[in-house]
Amino acid sequence: MSDKRRLLFVDDEANILQGLKRMLRSERNEWDMVFANSGEEAMQIIDSDPVEIVISDMRMPGMSGVDLLKAVQEKHPEVIRFVLSGHADQDMIIQSVGVTHQYLAKPCDPELLKKSVTRAFALRELLHGDKVQEIVKDQSSLPSLPDLYQKLSAKLNSKNSTAKDISVIISQDISMTARVLQMVNSAFFGLQREVESVEQAVSFLGVETISGIVLTSGVFESFKSEQVEKFDIPALNEHSTAVGAFASRISKDVLKSKKLADEATLAGMMHDVGILVLISENSEAWEEAYNRHQAENRPLYELEREVLGVTHGEIGAYLLGLWGFVDNVVEAVAFHHEPSLSTTDTFSTLAAVHISDVIEFAHRSVEPKTWEAKLDEQFIDKIGVSGEIDKYVEQFIAERDGQAGGE
Repeated sequence: MSDKRRLLFVDDEANILQGLKRMLRSERNEWDMVFANSGEEAMQIIDSDPVEIVISDMRMPGMSGVDLLKAVQEKHPEVIRFVLSGHADQDMIIQSVGVTHQYLAKPCDPELLKKSVTRAFALRELLHGDKVQEIVKDQSSLPSLPDLYQKLSAKLNSKNSTAKDISVIISQDISMTARVLQMVNSAFFGLQREVESVEQAVSFLGVETISGIVLTSGVFESFKSEQVEKFDIPALNEHSTAVGAFASRISKDVLKSKKLADEATLAGMMHDVGILVLISENSEAWEEAYNRHQAENRPLYELEREVLGVTHGEIGAYLLGLWGFVDNVVEAVAFHHEPSLSTTDTFSTLAAVHISDVIEFAHRSVEPKTWEAKLDEQFIDKIGVSGEIDKYVEQFIAERDGQAGGE
């Protein structure tokens, strides 16, 4: 049996497929590359001889790229799904949300394509590692996506959805409405006025941020159990919200992209969700790791690895991977304590979450400069933002202390 990684490229234009073959010739020893000129042919290939990654164009006659990826998601959910398309069609892009792990635009730089595929494989190996599988293999209680979040996603994937449409869905759930307004009016989001309705909240913060709040609240709610209630879950929720809000600011400051800032918000809010899984499913073992973390003053993730063989970052990433979140978010959750273990060498969602997590934790600590010991300096140097950290620390402290003083 071949050890090569098997990829399928799909495009109705023969010259595009030929170009991809030439572009990726150097990878022939590592990758088993298959090419199809239609969605129908692609499904026949996948059904008869499974692939690990499918990379598809969007606009094709017959079965479109979106339809193909939806079919792959339903029949072969383990397959990584990329879009490689030159069509900047907003409707098609929106339709592909939820079925696409990553979107690459034509013409695509060969090195970017190779790097994206290699990175996806590395992440997949993490998510399907033996230790992660051992933790979750017998657990039937891993939560599904909260119903309300799924309704929001469906509305976002439909044409012409408005802030009012989104607010109507949320407002049907009274408790969720209260939680959204409570979080939006907290210090974390730094709004200068009181928000009195969900529709106002959507207008001020955007649909993606509000959806992230709904997701986080729904997930934390789904983990209510006797084991979980023993721990300070409200504090964990507050920490996660603060990390998400500040990660968004840092991402926007560096990358100047609202889309990536929204990703950072979601990743920050969900970065510790693995703790909930471990408490819920492995309460005694995780409590041992946590108690040793407190007594020995060692990082929690190190003790989790010693006691459980896996960290809350890896478990959280596994869960988000099951839910089909984009690789940037999954990667940020997986490596938020140890970003140097990732294949990332530029500023990304991972960097924003790592920096925000370290600074927020340090802000709660009585020890000054706690953040220095927790920061992955090798990674920070590699991505070129070591000179910005003091600025971010000062900005975070000024925002939190100033807002706390005004409350």
